[in-house]
Amino acid sequence: MARLQQRVTAIVLSDEAVSSVGSFIGGGGGSSTVNNGRMFITLKPISKRKVGVDVVIGRLRRKLAQVEGISLVLVPQQDVRVGGRMSRAQFQYALQSADLEELNLWSTKLLNKLREDDRLQDVNSNQQTRGLQANVVVDRDAAARLGVSPNVIDNTLYDAFGQRQVSTLYKRYNQHHVILEAEPGFLLEPSALQKIYVKSTSGKQVPTFRCCQI
Repeated sequence: MARLQQRVTAIVLSDEAVSSVGSFIGGGGGSSTVNNGRMFITLKPISKRKVGVDVVIGRLRRKLAQVEGISLVLVPQQDVRVGGRMSRAQFQYALQSADLEELNLWSTKLLNKLREDDRLQDVNSNQQTRGLQANVVVDRDAAARLGVSPNVIDNTLYDAFGQRQVSTLYKRYNQHHVILEAEPGFLLEPSALQKIYVKSTSGKQVPTFRCCQI
């Protein structure tokens, strides 16, 4: 993500109408959005760039289309903003439902239909439904016999798979979050749980698969 965003930043900065760029990865103080970023672009005065913001956006959109694996949605800043929710587009449409399957179905259909309209650009959704999921069930009786508390199991699994922020490195112009997680090779499939150990009350290291089921 960092490498891709640096490529995008370099392309934006190379445009003759751009004065400066501020680029960030993640947001909200959490680690659940590290696959997203935000960019603030300052344009030169209109007397120097000679073209409107829409022209600059169109020019940048063509340049950025060549970068695979990342997309930058460009939205001009408005003096009057309607609605209090931040979005990755100038206009937004919200769907809600008590049925998650129905919401996933119709939100995808609406998104695809809007993308077919040639009058619309950068149609996107903030719904993230492609992530893999595994449910871990703690056998509390087995954990008690082994001297392991559910709280210790929760903290250990979050340390390994939850991207816990453990520190912050402060530079002159930037802040870098230090994230604790398992090696990438252990994040590919649920069988990695067999290689995670927790500390019991007696000080022994207990493999989590002895008190957890996937």
